[in-house]
Amino acid sequence: MQTPTARMAEAGELRFQYSSVFPYDRGSVVLQPLDWLEGGFRYTNIRNRFYGPASLSGDQANKDKSLDLKFRLLTETTTRPQVALGIIDIGGTGL
Repeated sequence: MQTPTARMAEAGELRFQYSSVFPYDRGSVVLQPLDWLEGGFRYTNIRNRFYGPASLSGDQANKDKSLDLKFRLLTETTTRPQVALGIIDIGGTGL
């Protein structure tokens, strides 16, 4: 399960992440170029699904990619939570 948050890192931060929990091997790069903008790229190897018919892909595992963007609309205060608008999996397969 993925639960997005409206919180963001400081401008200029770059994060790399890798995890492997069967059947998913996931890698991601997240960049915070501006205080109010975050962008990320994720790549997933799905080990229990084949990329296509065995005649075409052999035993190649299925792959998925996604591009994510998040824009901060309101900053957090003592009386209001931070609010952001984001889009997940731009151009991906939706997996």
